[in-house]
Amino acid sequence: MKYLHKSGNNLEKGAIDFISNNESITLLSAYIKLEQLKALNTEKKVNRIVVRWEIEDLVKGESDFEDFYEYCKDKNIELFRNTRIHLKAIWNNENSVIYGSANITGRGVGEKGDNYNYELAGIANPISFDDISYLNFIIQESELVTDGLFF
Repeated sequence: MKYLHKSGNNLEKGAIDFISNNESITLLSAYIKLEQLKALNTEKKVNRIVVRWEIEDLVKGESDFEDFYEYCKDKNIELFRNTRIHLKAIWNNENSVIYGSANITGRGVGEKGDNYNYELAGIANPISFDDISYLNFIIQESELVTDGLFF
């Protein structure tokens, strides 16, 4: 039986369960907040992140920046920037992905109190070789965030 993960119901729990049941995770999301990343990464299985980080996003505070970068360095998470990212996906680096409308933020995946967006997510398993190639292509087209880029 397939069902949707829904904000205000089971979206955050579904994301946490998916991450817990896999060895390694890539997050792809236009916006990511550090507090929500920490909530999803309690078992330290997130090993790669692709975030949009357009200048406008950073100025508006849509994504965290300095503390987020330091967290990724401390946890050995590869951090990439790709200004074309609009998708929202949690990929197990193999053949399963949660995808939907929710950014990795408190109002997206996080379901914080009554202050959340209406979001949906589904799981695709298995995904095709073409799907895996597409996700890898996005990563290859992304810019690795390093100290040189950051400072």
